[in-house]
Amino acid sequence: LKTKKLLVVFALIFIFATSFVAGVFVSGAWLTDREVNESHLKFGNIKLDVSGGEKTSNSGVVLVDGKLASSSQAVIPTDTTTVSFTISNSNEDAYFIGLLKVTANNKILKDKSVVFISYSGSSFTTTSEDTHAVGELVTSGKIEVKNYPLNLVDEAAKYPGKELKVGVYVYAIQQANVAKTHTADGDGCAFCELFNMILDEHPDLISSYFMNGGVTTNYWFEQVKTINKTSNNEAVSITAKTDINSIKFLYEKDTSKYSEYVQATNNGEPVYVGAASPTDAQTPLPAETMTLKNISVYIKKAPDGSAGKYDLAFVSECTIYAPQNCGHLMRSFTNLTEFDFANFDTYYATNMSYVFYNCSNLTSINLTSFDTHNVTDMQSMFEECESLTSVNLTGFDTHNVINMMCMFSGCRSLTSIDLSNFDTHNVIDMMEMFVNCLYLTSIDLSNFDTHNVRYMNGMFYRCFSLTGKLVFGSNSGPIKTGSKWSTENVEEMTDMFYCCIGLSSIDLSNFNMSNVTETGGMLDECELLAEVKAPKVWGEYAQTISLSSAGSEVSGSWTPSDTISKDTPNIASGVTFTKS
Repeated sequence: LKTKKLLVVFALIFIFATSFVAGVFVSGAWLTDREVNESHLKFGNIKLDVSGGEKTSNSGVVLVDGKLASSSQAVIPTDTTTVSFTISNSNEDAYFIGLLKVTANNKILKDKSVVFISYSGSSFTTTSEDTHAVGELVTSGKIEVKNYPLNLVDEAAKYPGKELKVGVYVYAIQQANVAKTHTADGDGCAFCELFNMILDEHPDLISSYFMNGGVTTNYWFEQVKTINKTSNNEAVSITAKTDINSIKFLYEKDTSKYSEYVQATNNGEPVYVGAASPTDAQTPLPAETMTLKNISVYIKKAPDGSAGKYDLAFVSECTIYAPQNCGHLMRSFTNLTEFDFANFDTYYATNMSYVFYNCSNLTSINLTSFDTHNVTDMQSMFEECESLTSVNLTGFDTHNVINMMCMFSGCRSLTSIDLSNFDTHNVIDMMEMFVNCLYLTSIDLSNFDTHNVRYMNGMFYRCFSLTGKLVFGSNSGPIKTGSKWSTENVEEMTDMFYCCIGLSSIDLSNFNMSNVTETGGMLDECELLAEVKAPKVWGEYAQTISLSSAGSEVSGSWTPSDTISKDTPNIASGVTFTKS
């Protein structure tokens, strides 16, 4: 088993909660004891008895909702904070390993946690009181956390509503209980035993990384194309993305989910799609700090009548992490009909642009398991998924997203979409977000905060099936928009409602157009439009909205005029223009 140290991007340490675990192998079962010490300035001391006896505990406080329990705890101490431990029975020498763990609501934050192996540096050291290195036999030892003179309140605020804790875990095993089967010479492997203890509790800390996508070269698929046989010697031929019918990401232990699949090989050698290092997967963790596991490929022939020829399963004993750059990851797999993301963790992902672009045969997708808290780019994520009839994004955390341009463009089979859980306060670009969603009858944007949005051009372009009266800032009508809908920073509204042929009325009295520079085609081709309420604020650039553009189906006689203008009498009161 490869060793692993997680690089700590150490934030959120205001209150220290420490846990210590001692384990012993008896009759085939691990016995563990755990105690939690909580204090601010130091972790303190604890005694370990690997037979499961003596324990100590101190009380303390934790960080809640991004706020410290007291103002005096705002800065981490700059001196060394130490965990010291002893084996209670001096006749029971033991191997040990340490884990510094940061959690939010008891969910581990992987990029802020670290496994101590024999690491020594300005941030952490691991030593024993009798000079033995970590991993060697000891009767006592200590782990030191050094010099973090940072005010981390801003970091903690990234996790609103969650209880944050920092703890140090010490895992220990007696020499006599180290299995003798891990090495060829029979000496045993304490590290193997200790890592397995961590792996049992935290499978997401010893990890697999999936390869990147790509516009011209899809790296993981290039590996898949090397498959020419199965492990039982059946011939396989994969030459194009259209050959793939379904994709699953699974844990090795879940054998029932791939019992009909056979391992894929290239001339008898297993084919893998794991990144060679986290750097290759574009995660923020350097290669020397990680232990990586291969991701095996399993394959079976797709059922008769399927669009694609093969079903794929990507299998690992550990958590499979998506790359930091997920852009184009599943782009143009036009015959895909099914995904299973049971073992696919998107914790590190920052870019999800074009992930499912042109998956034109996909009818439904459930992404409630996706962790999107780091994602900044969702451009064209589902663009041209023309058969998609349902999409579940209720688990999406979009508070860091900047770009939603063309996110659902061309989803012409969707009839409704609920994005009421979206936090859009950082979004700048919503250009063509729903363009050519021909059959959408309702869009729930009731929680959309659009005060930073600059681009809304073509946002609802050719949404044919939106009908009736549209009122912005209202939770009624075909597009629900709540009190946080704002256009004060929008610069472009060109073609915003172009060819929304079912709308009979549009109320723009909520619109502040002080920074808008372009409105061309904004209401063109809206055939049934008979009433428009003017914006409340105009700027110095775009000062009109045409109601009768040349060739437009909206053209006709409007009262009070065929053009909404900042010079229209009583415009500040929200004049209503009606078509006769």
